[in-house]
Amino acid sequence: MRKLILFLIVLIPFVAHAQKKTPPKNTPDKKNQKKPAGTNPLDDKYSPGKNSVFVLKASTNNKSNALLEDGNNVLKFNPALLIRKTAAVFYERKMGEIFSAEAGLGLTYGIDIVQRAKAKSEGSSILIQGDTRIPLDVILSEGTSKGIGLFFSISPKVRYNSMFWDNNSYVELNYRFVSNRINLAELESKYAQSSVYIEGKDLVTRSHWYNLIMGSEFETEGSLVTTHEFYYGFGFCTTSLNAFDAEQKPINGVWKNVFTQTKTQAKFFSYNIMVGYIFGIRFKNFSRKQPQS
Repeated sequence: MRKLILFLIVLIPFVAHAQKKTPPKNTPDKKNQKKPAGTNPLDDKYSPGKNSVFVLKASTNNKSNALLEDGNNVLKFNPALLIRKTAAVFYERKMGEIFSAEAGLGLTYGIDIVQRAKAKSEGSSILIQGDTRIPLDVILSEGTSKGIGLFFSISPKVRYNSMFWDNNSYVELNYRFVSNRINLAELESKYAQSSVYIEGKDLVTRSHWYNLIMGSEFETEGSLVTTHEFYYGFGFCTTSLNAFDAEQKPINGVWKNVFTQTKTQAKFFSYNIMVGYIFGIRFKNFSRKQPQS
């Protein structure tokens, strides 16, 4: 009996060793698994945290790449301005879902026929600050364009959801600067029988427009995205020019009413009503290729 008990005590360690689990043949042993070539053992001991500079650089790069591929830029042309003897190109940059900024630059190549007709219809009702001795409607009606002038426009835009369209309607606060070069030689010849003589026949008018514009925008789909805007608005305009001083002088032995330009600025005030259509092309920023890992 004692020999049997002693035999069982000696047998227990061998049985326990035989029941120890061994990994399957198809399961790789982590200790004996070979690491790929070029792997640094320190990579297993260090993992950058979420606030690490390395993580920040990666997220910033991804954000910039996403922004660069968004179509946030629109190049525009307003054909309605051609009627007003102005050729200009506009650039709009979207700053978010509802806000954008727009700027325009161009040239004037003639007298604004709308402003001319408006000045002629208003006549003496135009508010004049300072005495020009030559009304603005006469200058615009009888003067001729000489050379080119400058057109500049800038405005912030806010989009909103209207009753009919989502984020396609907008409100715009617009400022415009328009200059025209006018020659008054024909004005002088028209009043030759009245003994009128003008010294300094070349005149520059400078207009400042302040407008509130509302409109709706639609765009097409496809590889070339075009935008189409229909707008209307109102505002006011101040036009300034050098005032004229009138006095009688002998010209070639004949007494005439001589109009001479002065350095004093005369200002004319009027209201604006506008309606029109704008065509644009939406394009992406210069895209950046994602770095290959």
